[in-house]
Amino acid sequence: MASLTIAGVPPLDGDYDLDISRFTNRELHTIKEISGVRAGELKAAVEAADNDLIVAFAVIVLRRAGKTVEPDQLWDADSGAITVTPDAAETEPPPPLSPSPSGNENEPGGDGGTSDNTPPSGRGSSNGGDAPANHPSPTGHLGSASFPSDPVTSAT
Repeated sequence: MASLTIAGVPPLDGDYDLDISRFTNRELHTIKEISGVRAGELKAAVEAADNDLIVAFAVIVLRRAGKTVEPDQLWDADSGAITVTPDAAETEPPPPLSPSPSGNENEPGGDGGTSDNTPPSGRGSSNGGDAPANHPSPTGHLGSASFPSDPVTSAT
């Protein structure tokens, strides 16, 4: 999990867990009020390192921690007083896929087959042999912290 650090804003100084894998409706409203960022724009705002969004995240994290905080306390802090550190495990790229020992993905032991020579799932199916579409996850990253599902489409 990512962490958020506040320094130079007593009594709010400290390290806090930054879990943005879910938000309440009120928290999404707080983000919009403070930063102007709508729920569907979170990923782009994070990628742009939007300072207003970082302040909004700090308000939410502090409130989740049971602290009383007014956003003005954070707005009046020095730039850089609030920092976000992604979880090291989340920022490491996945290990590379190892090549098949035989070099042929259709042979047993290769990347594409099984020991009984049945095709891997998605091949030879009734959909013309095409593998099913690989849709991207509806989550994004803060560094690498995950976002909740799109609140518009997940509200059904």
